[in-house]
Amino acid sequence: MESGALLDGRYRLTARLGEGGMGEVWAADDVQLRRRVAVKIVLAGRGAPALTERLRREAENAARLQHPGITVVHDIGQHDGHPYFVMELLDGTDFAAILAAGPGGLPVERVLETGAAVAEALAYAHGRGVVHRDVKPANLMATAGGVKICDFGISRSAEAAGDLTVPGSMLGTPDYMAPEQYEGRPADARTDLYAFGCTLYALLAGRPPFEGPTMPALMRQHLTVAPPPPSAIRPGIPVELDRLVLWLMAKNPADRPASAEDVAGRLRTLASGAPAPVGSPAPAGAGSPAGPAPFPAPVPFPPPVPAGPGAAPGFSPGMHSPPVAAMQPPTRPPAPRNSGRRAFLVGGLVLVGGAAVAGGVLVAMDPFGSESTKVLEGHTKDVEAVAFSPDGKTLASGGEDHTVRLWDVAAERPVAVLDDYPDRVDAVAFSPDGRLLAAGGSGGTVVLWDMGTRRAVATLRNGGVQVGALAFAPNGKALAVGGDGGATVKLWSTATRRLIAGYGNSAYAGESVAFSPDGRTLAAGGHDAPTILWDVATRRRITDFGGEDATAFAVAFSRDGKTLAIGGTDNKVRLRSVATKQVTGTFDDPGNWVKSLAYSPDGKYLAAGDADGTTWMWDLATNEAKTFKVRVMTVESVAFSPDGRALATGHVDHKVRLWKVR
Repeated sequence: MESGALLDGRYRLTARLGEGGMGEVWAADDVQLRRRVAVKIVLAGRGAPALTERLRREAENAARLQHPGITVVHDIGQHDGHPYFVMELLDGTDFAAILAAGPGGLPVERVLETGAAVAEALAYAHGRGVVHRDVKPANLMATAGGVKICDFGISRSAEAAGDLTVPGSMLGTPDYMAPEQYEGRPADARTDLYAFGCTLYALLAGRPPFEGPTMPALMRQHLTVAPPPPSAIRPGIPVELDRLVLWLMAKNPADRPASAEDVAGRLRTLASGAPAPVGSPAPAGAGSPAGPAPFPAPVPFPPPVPAGPGAAPGFSPGMHSPPVAAMQPPTRPPAPRNSGRRAFLVGGLVLVGGAAVAGGVLVAMDPFGSESTKVLEGHTKDVEAVAFSPDGKTLASGGEDHTVRLWDVAAERPVAVLDDYPDRVDAVAFSPDGRLLAAGGSGGTVVLWDMGTRRAVATLRNGGVQVGALAFAPNGKALAVGGDGGATVKLWSTATRRLIAGYGNSAYAGESVAFSPDGRTLAAGGHDAPTILWDVATRRRITDFGGEDATAFAVAFSRDGKTLAIGGTDNKVRLRSVATKQVTGTFDDPGNWVKSLAYSPDGKYLAAGDADGTTWMWDLATNEAKTFKVRVMTVESVAFSPDGRALATGHVDHKVRLWKVR
């Protein structure tokens, strides 16, 4: 390109700021808005439709990011067949240049402050489904206002992952690329964490963690070689910082920290000079910590870091419990019951045998990353709700991070992030035909998305009352909305998006609503309120289940509609006959509050998630139970896949898990 060129009659190039294999960066004048901007012109792949489309989509993703630590993208266009980005023009120096001027590394205090700011900006982007894919010192700019992340031009939103990149191609910079990028696997937030760890390493040691004359040499090291701790190159670096950097650079993405937000907090703590975070390992030479260290010790890869005393088999230092959520019931050991049980360990599975009596329990505790467990990561806060699409191909999850995320179940990867909801998402539900997805929560509204376009098409106002539960009628014509603190379960028309009915005095906190399979009966339950059945057509209250069922967090109809399952604060699941209203069975195995319930599509199983972190699944023919246990508190939501082969669970450790049922 030449100085003076005018792009789209608006951007006049004034000075070339840099160039590389992909293109050039220019300072330019926006002649319409009379401001200085930066223009990145992509010269490689001229006229390639796939490249142009990818860049267009990535510019849209970057333009959604409005954060003081991220360079603003203003516009995108095409000139003479070349795509270009228009961005804010920064006045500053990138950290590659800063390192070149001071090759021994930067002061530790500056690295901590810079690192915390970058991690906070990454957390913001990851919370909106955008992954940078090329975090490195050259893409960090020191300005008068602080550090900014540049060049989200090769970022990828979760929904675009795998769509437009040529199979086997890699985007990134070899010195800072994660193992999964070298292997051609999809990049996600953990990929950025690896590159961020390499970047911190370079800022501390004055050079990247690995050096080599060729791409194969670098690839081998990133895939198989454990880097020495930064302090081995530059003595005096705090041991906690050493371990954090090595934790970020774990070869296996699952062994890296849970989120950029968590990393930012740890860096802020170290910068403040406060004691190491609770649970951090003791300094070198000290006694063993009381539990598994949240930072892996600097040992060669691939041997795993040994777990601390009392850790469950397979526990990874990267899998740690987050702070207990507000209003969380206290965890306590399960009450002794079924005397005569004994536990024994077989091949890593804890089997608990019950007495040979009716209702005996067989518990198979399948901990931490077995082949029957798939972990879906992307949420940055607690996962409050999960739901399968009717065809079973998509799983929706709603979280405290104000997002609804869509997952490709077969590929086990994210396909979209819906961030239209204004607050915490407590409930998600698909319409029976799969065309609509509903979400509600603390925003006091319900948002409906068209699943064909994945765009929000309607907002249902719930009078400012928090939405605690959602359920579509079996015929898809209505949506029931339960409210926290509201006196009414509301029924909305899915066709007209208008309120068509209200069912009064449902619960103090509407935690759960469910339609009977024939759509004639509506059940609702909530904390400190009776569980109620209504006749949908007449709006007549059929019955109240008070007393022991007046603390229900979850209700679910059996597939034949004859039984209502109720779970709540007494750590039990009761089965009541819809016809006689009498209790026909009780499961008292959970060790804490029952937060969620679901029947399998064939009606053979009932699943429940409790506040102890256990998911229970009872075989209704034998009353035997199987459990899926992880080292976190509270299973907020459970859902069976339409074919009944998988069970999805949402957890307070920001993860969604898929369990193989059969």
